[in-house]
Amino acid sequence: MGATLRSVAGSEVAALPGSRRGRFVVTPGKRVALRALEPEDADVVYTWFQEDYFRDMFGYRYPVGRGGWRDWIERHGKPSYHDATFMLYSTEDGAALGLGALRNPGSEDRSAEVSLALGDISNRGLGLGREAALLMAEFGFHVMGLRRIYAWVLAQNLPAAAACQAAGAVQEGIARKARLINGTPVDAVLYGVLAEEFAERMRVLHRQSDTSQV
Repeated sequence: MGATLRSVAGSEVAALPGSRRGRFVVTPGKRVALRALEPEDADVVYTWFQEDYFRDMFGYRYPVGRGGWRDWIERHGKPSYHDATFMLYSTEDGAALGLGALRNPGSEDRSAEVSLALGDISNRGLGLGREAALLMAEFGFHVMGLRRIYAWVLAQNLPAAAACQAAGAVQEGIARKARLINGTPVDAVLYGVLAEEFAERMRVLHRQSDTSQV
């Protein structure tokens, strides 16, 4: 799958740190880019999933060993319409930043669930998650042809809610006490964005960018 798209930055980049010939790489944003998973990612993915927060973001409750993650990468390492899973990585040095996935896309409904999380706590709170959310939405709408993208966010996860809103998503509902986190029932908030809403959000961001450069 060799599709590219115009990025949030508005330009296409042919080669970046961390990319190599034959690797599936989506046109990057300013600081974050998406690429296919590689076998050598197994160790860093294993490390990330040792953290409760990261596991919660992807709905994993039980531990998985390194061998299990190697198998997982083998299954998810070739992005497609039905399995668009990506490594988020830095455009500056190619370092792995986290994971993003567009899951359960309905061919008829053209709707998919997005999940993403930054692996290293030192990379959180810097706006990278918001940029990654824009890239995931842009790929879903412009490459996959989706009409709606949604996310379930734990009520106390304000950074994830902010990332959804940065991509133009609105709160659609609340599933009360839908998740059990460390023995405590927690509400799950449903966010959703339509293709036309995302397009308008991108127009606003581009206008803001143009104004700031004047």
